[in-house]
Amino acid sequence: MIYFDRRVFTFYNDPKAFDNTLEQDKVYDEPCEQITLELIYVFSMFK
Repeated sequence: MIYFDRRVFTFYNDPKAFDNTLEQDKVYDEPCEQITLELIYVFSMFK
């Protein structure tokens, strides 16, 4: 098993303010996409 000694911090705007609104799905998708792109970048560094 491989252990890593690094942490990756991801900063994003918390969409909780949009809970139970018409914009909820759209607003939640934005940080999800941002986090996904950042993780893809981080994992690409381990090739």
